[in-house]
Amino acid sequence: MAARELSTPRIVRILAALFKRNVRKNERIAASSSEPIPKAVEERAAVFSGEDKVNIPIEVYLHKILLNSFCSPSCYVVAFIYLDRFLNRHPSVRLNSSNVHRLVITAILTAVKFSDERYQDTNAYYAKVAEISLSEMNELEVCFLFGVRFDLHVRLDDYNDCCDFLERQIESLFFDSCILP
Repeated sequence: MAARELSTPRIVRILAALFKRNVRKNERIAASSSEPIPKAVEERAAVFSGEDKVNIPIEVYLHKILLNSFCSPSCYVVAFIYLDRFLNRHPSVRLNSSNVHRLVITAILTAVKFSDERYQDTNAYYAKVAEISLSEMNELEVCFLFGVRFDLHVRLDDYNDCCDFLERQIESLFFDSCILP
């Protein structure tokens, strides 16, 4: 276990960098926009926006989930696909520092339940890992499932395309991290 704790898997680093870049961009847009957020958008995203922002960096959070849930790294790819489906079906919902952690844990929980043969953990266990209540974890899961319209099947072509996309992001993410604070 010690070796696993020392190195952060590449998928975690890539997804964390993508999420950070997306959150940073969305928060800049929100800060410069004078238009109010439509009430329907607020209601749809409200369940994922906690009362308090999670103060743990997203890379640490993703790594913590991986270490404590023992889900396979492929579940992270599937979770990314699910999150992409959710956001594409609700384009007015944008990742931000208030919702990214809850959306990520819910997408991972869903991916683990649907695609990981070794799935043994319960919502209670994921709630503990996420440091939220079981009732909140259950509510997040239900809202997420309806948000993706229960579209959980991932075709092999879609999975491979997502892996290719993530691989292509490595160079641009490295460049962003060198240039941007």
